Amino acid sequence: MLKLCRFKWYFFTNNQMRPWKPFERKEIRLFGTNKTNPKDQSGRAYGRRRVTEGNCLDPVKGCSSTFCEWCYARESCARYHILFNVPVPQVLREDLLRKDLRMCSLDWVRIGVMGEPSEDWELTAKVAKVCAEEGKRVAIITRLLKLPNHSELQTLADIGTVINWSISPTDPVEFIKSRWESVRTYPYLVLRLLTFAFADGYEESKMQAWLSSIHPHILEQPARVFRTLRVWPKLDHKRYHHPPSYIVGSKGPSRWLTAGPVLNVPVCCGHCSSCPWKCGLVFFESSLSNHRF
Repeated sequence: MLKLCRFKWYFFTNNQMRPWKPFERKEIRLFGTNKTNPKDQSGRAYGRRRVTEGNCLDPVKGCSSTFCEWCYARESCARYHILFNVPVPQVLREDLLRKDLRMCSLDWVRIGVMGEPSEDWELTAKVAKVCAEEGKRVAIITRLLKLPNHSELQTLADIGTVINWSISPTDPVEFIKSRWESVRTYPYLVLRLLTFAFADGYEESKMQAWLSSIHPHILEQPARVFRTLRVWPKLDHKRYHHPPSYIVGSKGPSRWLTAGPVLNVPVCCGHCSSCPWKCGLVFFESSLSNHRF
């Protein structure tokens, strides 16, 4: 116990002395997380370090959004004094990326984990095309902070890229409307809905009715929240709980709270290896079967 306390004290004091800085520019490589990989290199179940396999890519690290206080990537980066609000496009070396893709046992990749792909659509489209050329299906998770131009959108559609547009009932109405008008005709669009258990239930029923009327492909992602968030006073606190940690074998619950699913739609359930939806790719399996280089 004394050793553990000393370690926590050392980590806290050392981290407070660390200067705040943006992400470094590095080569774009495949990676895994403790959600995507059943084991790390040492064999630990969902270990935090030395994960050598994965199907995740970040053409851009960081995100300039000013109204996503619930973002878990932003929260985790703050603990390490990373300026997450400064998006940094990464470096595409096709030879390295193709090598990673050929060694990846999965047939699909997810773009957008620790960064917002829409901060550089030109780079994101290039990365997606390389993935498709190596026989991988592509799913992009994005807030659509910036919209792709017609050429970039066409490139993504031509290779069957599934765009997960991540939206929240806490988003400004005009933000949602403007983006919906821009991407509503995209053939492989999934509305990735971040949900909260509101105290009066009005917001969730309103969102359910709106979504059902405009789009057939919806994937729910229950929000992970903290009591310090601005949205917390509006939530039904009795429905929230600390779930088990993603790290199998870790002691105690997670730091964040969740109410779990609140809508009757497919749900992003957490552990990617056991999720049947593959970031919405399964919604388009029949139509995407012809998208092979």
